[in-house]
Amino acid sequence: MSKIKKFIKKENNTKLKLIIAIILSVIISLVYNLKIKNQFVVDRFIIISLFNLFICLHFIIKLDKIYNFIYKYRYYIAGATLIIATVFGYSGSSIGIYNDLVQNEDTNKYYTPILGKYRAIRSDEWTVNTPIFISQCKDKDHPFAYYNDNLRGTKTDMFTIVAPPVNDVLLLARPFNIGFLLFGAARGLSILWFGKWIALALVTFEFFMMITDKKKLLSFCGAILVFFSAATQWWNWIDLVTWGLLALVLLDKYLKESKISKKILYAFGIFISAISFVFIMYPAWQIPYIYIYLALFISMCIKNRKEYKLSKKDIPIILCVFLAIAGIGLRYLKLSQDALKLTMNTAYPGKRFEIGGGGIGVLFSYVYSYLFPYTQVDNPCERAGMISFYPIPTIIAIIYLIRNKDRKQHLAFLLPLLILSFVFSIFAITKTNSVFAKFTFLYITTGSRIAVPLGFIQILILIYLLSIVDNKKIMSNKLAIIVSVLSSIIIF
Repeated sequence: MSKIKKFIKKENNTKLKLIIAIILSVIISLVYNLKIKNQFVVDRFIIISLFNLFICLHFIIKLDKIYNFIYKYRYYIAGATLIIATVFGYSGSSIGIYNDLVQNEDTNKYYTPILGKYRAIRSDEWTVNTPIFISQCKDKDHPFAYYNDNLRGTKTDMFTIVAPPVNDVLLLARPFNIGFLLFGAARGLSILWFGKWIALALVTFEFFMMITDKKKLLSFCGAILVFFSAATQWWNWIDLVTWGLLALVLLDKYLKESKISKKILYAFGIFISAISFVFIMYPAWQIPYIYIYLALFISMCIKNRKEYKLSKKDIPIILCVFLAIAGIGLRYLKLSQDALKLTMNTAYPGKRFEIGGGGIGVLFSYVYSYLFPYTQVDNPCERAGMISFYPIPTIIAIIYLIRNKDRKQHLAFLLPLLILSFVFSIFAITKTNSVFAKFTFLYITTGSRIAVPLGFIQILILIYLLSIVDNKKIMSNKLAIIVSVLSSIIIF
């Protein structure tokens, strides 16, 4: 028995365990391919084998060694992942659905996804966005032109619709599109798809590291909650979070930095983040997120006011950033003023005027949204929210500020987000009035749309609270039971 315990103990007999782990991983992958998927695919076999091996490593090597290694080399791992995905032409697109709808190819050939399955409900992606992106690559005479007639047989402003790759300086507002110009449609799609997801994972982690004072596990948890939320996965709204949080992280670094060379580098990153966020061109989500990022920026400035360094040398750098943003904006207005006028005069989004309500289902969808990939739901996208535990983070934050003496040092972060939570909750749950909607600019969005950024706020509050409480009690046991019961009733 002692020999078995000694063998099982981590760091003992590592080489032998690794051999066993590799064999097990290969066997499980073979079974999965042949028995479950009924088809052997080399790519799937390799991916599943590597995933199984990674799981096995948790029983062989100490966890801190594994995750400290990942943390230390996270950017190299991210880069390697993107390169591999690009070389093999992987993406998460459902465009292969055309094989069943149109081409009716030989069924003996392999057309199904390597992992997962096609999602017909994501028609915005496979019938609109991806074909538009590919159409830009297929004009031999004028590839990646700003105006293209490939798409619908007449002159079309390509950048205004879903911002596919264009051979213009405006490409700076879509950095992940550069892969199309360099490597063509298939690999360009890989860079666009995986580049965004990898950037989201890295940026959210770095941001949570910033607000938790570099608590790695909590930061990882925060990144996981954002990354794997149903709204992120089903809506694919990665840009809204990536560029907004990246701008905040770079602003923090810029204001703490004294070296001009690094300041210039951070300023360029802020410029790219700013124009990339602006050119998402979906105000229904942009407006709420602007409020969130403004609240976070104010809290950053209050918290780090003694560390931030600004001097006369910063004036030309800051001026250049604003001029560059203005230049990009003017360039777009010059090229797309006709398309922009037409868009603004449409019933949607041009003439939209909402007063709220209808978002309560999205707010609480974290209870059941994990079932969406496996059940028949009319439209999982419209019901997809964040893993927010709403309204628990808001309730706990209010109790913390009332009951704890150190509330003053946390007011700068919590109070603006709590105010936004209150305002967004009203707009999401019930109808307001036209004056309130117009004054706050929320008439551009809807109750169900604002429920997603409201859920994002809850994640920010939750992770921040967990980072500051340590071993302190936020509330008594009796109060905790009352809050738990009331929250459960509200959620039910």
